[in-house]
Amino acid sequence: MVNFVPPKTVRVPMPTGSVARIVEIIKYIVSTFITIGCIVYLFYGIGNELATLPGPPVTHYILFLFVLTLLAYLEGLQVAILALEHRDVSHYRGLYDRGCGLQEICAKGKNVSRFLVGRQFFVIFCGYLAANLTTFPDFPEGNMPRWLFILLVSTGLPGALTVLSFGQLMPQLVGQCDPMFLMNLPGSWWVLQLCLVMESTGIPSIAWVVSSLVMWAGSLPRMPEMADVEKGGLRTRMSAVDNELVVYAADLDPTALSMNADQGMDVLTSDDIINNKASVGWEKAMKKWGYGPNSHHISPLHIACELAKNNQPIPRFLLPPENKLHIPPHIVAYELMQRNRKLIGEVEELRSKLTPQQKIDWLVGQVDMDMLEQGHLVIA
Repeated sequence: MVNFVPPKTVRVPMPTGSVARIVEIIKYIVSTFITIGCIVYLFYGIGNELATLPGPPVTHYILFLFVLTLLAYLEGLQVAILALEHRDVSHYRGLYDRGCGLQEICAKGKNVSRFLVGRQFFVIFCGYLAANLTTFPDFPEGNMPRWLFILLVSTGLPGALTVLSFGQLMPQLVGQCDPMFLMNLPGSWWVLQLCLVMESTGIPSIAWVVSSLVMWAGSLPRMPEMADVEKGGLRTRMSAVDNELVVYAADLDPTALSMNADQGMDVLTSDDIINNKASVGWEKAMKKWGYGPNSHHISPLHIACELAKNNQPIPRFLLPPENKLHIPPHIVAYELMQRNRKLIGEVEELRSKLTPQQKIDWLVGQVDMDMLEQGHLVIA
């Protein structure tokens, strides 16, 4: 399946000015060498059993790798889950199935808040464990000035910089750029469950009490409670805040609607997401893609990917909502309905001007066309 380029990608920020670019490059080079130096320092200290936490070096290496990995998941998932908390991710189905499943869990009740509570416990735990693994009080001082030894060795600064670079900032940047990619990673489900289980034990539950007291003391409004609402046979999760999101037709600009619909029916022919050969016919395409009459509805993203695989242009309303070229499909549908209604009116107006004989000829022509389409009429 063809993968869409994420709406944002992690790139090294680079200013436009030549002097500023040189300064920025120097900063990146210096930062890279400092980080490499910190890693070498940590490997040396752990390998020589200088860590505050007692134990063999192999165990310390494994523990440090585990801490970095768990902390990276915790930090990245926080950014990703909060970014997608109130958003529909169904268009990712078939591309990021694990991520969609994770989002469904987070959307239930107060699971996002529960995840944050449980997550913070493990973040603090990882921080203290990493500090005990990367602080070396018996590190040889040598000819190093006392103040420099205290700054670099006694404070555990190299370990903090390493954890910051690989266990916190990197996953946060990735999660901010493409949250669904990070939520789809193997292990994300287990980390989420770990945090939810920790919150359910009640150990960090004092956070709920303290936050309620702070909100009461500050006269802050209560967070809206989620309630199941039965509406037209469809159960949906709503809050009181959702009532403020009602849009009335009288407030819409007809000119803007028409223009957006015209753009929505334009196709996107980017070489980045189109390749291979073409196929035609909706029914044939559905059958070819494995969707029969009784199948579930195919997702917009799946249709777009199949069109891309078959070298067909992709309508803009099939693109993910995060894509800057996306046009909402309901605007396109409404405009098509308006055009169809206008076309029917024009046809009826033309029919009213026909003579009786012309009406008969028109009806005969319609019958012939129907028979031709069904294969019952052969043109000589």
